[in-house]
Amino acid sequence: MGALLQIVAFGLGALVGSAITGVIHRLPRGIPLEQSLNPRCPSCGALISWYQNIPLLSGMLLRGKCASCKVPIDVRYFVVELLMAFLFVAVFQVFGGSLESVAIWVPRVCSWWLFFSFLVAGTFINIEHLIFPHKITMGGALVGVLCACWAPELVGQNTLFGGLAFSMIAVLTAFFLLWGLVELSDFFWGRIQQRFSEPVSWTLIKDTDSEAPVFILHLDDEDVVHPWEEIFTRTRNRLVLACPDLTLENLSGETVVRKYVTAEIRHNGLTLKKDPEDGGDGERVEWESIKALRGTASSASIPREVMGIGLVFFGMMIGAFTGWEGLLFILISGTVIGAALHTLPRLFGTAEWLAKIPVGPPLAAAGTLWVFYGPEWLGRWLH
Repeated sequence: MGALLQIVAFGLGALVGSAITGVIHRLPRGIPLEQSLNPRCPSCGALISWYQNIPLLSGMLLRGKCASCKVPIDVRYFVVELLMAFLFVAVFQVFGGSLESVAIWVPRVCSWWLFFSFLVAGTFINIEHLIFPHKITMGGALVGVLCACWAPELVGQNTLFGGLAFSMIAVLTAFFLLWGLVELSDFFWGRIQQRFSEPVSWTLIKDTDSEAPVFILHLDDEDVVHPWEEIFTRTRNRLVLACPDLTLENLSGETVVRKYVTAEIRHNGLTLKKDPEDGGDGERVEWESIKALRGTASSASIPREVMGIGLVFFGMMIGAFTGWEGLLFILISGTVIGAALHTLPRLFGTAEWLAKIPVGPPLAAAGTLWVFYGPEWLGRWLH
């Protein structure tokens, strides 16, 4: 009977993994999730029949290709389905039991299955898009709190009230701890400071009202493009340029030239100051009246997002399922794992391979360690 339940867990995990692949592909692209009910090939648009969409099996029979156009299908689909199948089996083996005791182990097993579903979906989206969608993080946090009430042992408690209290404590701990970390990292490392030996040309052009502007530095060897959404991740961000000359083109076609000014560009307007240390308002120009800005810059201070706010909500989701002890274990272990992933490639001369590692995979690895080994390791250390 135990083997049969493991087979059921494997099949259920593969089925959930198939659904998660649809979420990973559609959610960050703004595609309605309802389209998963009638999946189509992303290359030719052909409708995928149910027998061509059987988790794991269809991928192997079709050799990873679309049945219509024969274009290879992203291997991520097979990997996620197989990963979820193994995770479901592993959770059942550690926390499951027999049919006679099903009422005892089902809440905990199902809760960890939900945890890994949110964790895998958020991690793979983070790998591809470097974001954590709120539907994954905030929705996962809510589900985590409910699971802690259903299975209080997730957060080391025995009662519904204890599970709720410890889950909420972890959610609040994640919010304040990670919010403070994001703000500190933004304060200390949230700017790219550049000084040029010779003034360099730059342009900031807004083609249409519907398109975001793009800031371009024209350096000697290449043009460096900074998309608007990467500069102004927060409304308080400022792009500051020390300009020997600046040309402002209005929507009416008029041009205004200014010499030796500091241009302080925000998401909704522009302020020109003669003195960089001037604390006054300066010459204010509303963004709606600007068509283009051009000039030269002797220095530039360009905002950058060191740690996104999505990390805060991702941590809240993790804490809701694991409690504050699990949250701290995962944050510390994830930091160690992330540091190792950054360091090891450099030791072997392959730093480019993992030059930009998103935060999701190290935290997911640490979360997996906590579920299967963390409480035991923590108990040994405390004793």
